[in-house]
Amino acid sequence: MEIERTKAEILEATQELFSRQGYHATTMKDIVEVSNTSKGTLYHYFENKLELFETMLNKVVGELYDKITGISSLEIEFEEKLERLVKALVIFYKENGDLAFTFLVSSGTDLKKKAMEWHTNFNDAIKKIISEGVEAGFLKNKNIEMLSHSLLGLTRSLTPPMVKRDFVESDQMVNFILELYLEGVKIEDVSGVR
Repeated sequence: MEIERTKAEILEATQELFSRQGYHATTMKDIVEVSNTSKGTLYHYFENKLELFETMLNKVVGELYDKITGISSLEIEFEEKLERLVKALVIFYKENGDLAFTFLVSSGTDLKKKAMEWHTNFNDAIKKIISEGVEAGFLKNKNIEMLSHSLLGLTRSLTPPMVKRDFVESDQMVNFILELYLEGVKIEDVSGVR
């Protein structure tokens, strides 16, 4: 139990530092100081900074994946499922937007491959939800892959700059994304002329 608590404290410190300072600017010494562990303890659990970064990312992204697959498997109406999905993504990016940016600018080829695997896994879980919406007649029968990627991309691109910087509240962002995704931005022409 002590081992898991110590590892958790190290990973929490790692996440905080990488989010704030970036991967390259964070040193193992910084992590030792913030996690209140010793250098020996840190190196006992993690061979180097890259292993620590990968472990921390796997933990953070794994938690989101578990949340998404949990939502996907719920026996609830499509609209509620979609709202829960978008809310989970918005909260994730609000809490981890800096970390996601650090990952994008700091990671090497191996981590980028891993990111593509995560993206594929997320997209597969989201496709399941989108397919339910199509089958229920709630969404147009369009390319499921593109519908899924567009929802993921919309959430990923809008949330960090808007919610993280407190331009809008999380619930406002969830509602905006849902409306934009489901209704688009085109004004309905009441005169019937385009």
